[in-house]
Amino acid sequence: MAINLIDPIDLKIPRAYFTEFDRITYSQVAWTAEDVEEIKRNLERKVKLLGLIKGVLIIATSHLFESELAQEFIKKILLF
Repeated sequence: MAINLIDPIDLKIPRAYFTEFDRITYSQVAWTAEDVEEIKRNLERKVKLLGLIKGVLIIATSHLFESELAQEFIKKILLF
């Protein structure tokens, strides 16, 4: 699945900027495996809900490069 590049000026529909994949937010505490799974489930729920409500969800590119959680999430989506 190829990622389409879109100029933000061309986006006329409602959109949301998702910033919760920020690596710093999740790297300050030693999380247990159960905590990490719960964080992943909550992030997935938020992304899906915002996608349904807003139609377009924008994730910061820096989060995709820096956050293992974001990378795992995107890879999971691209496999479907």
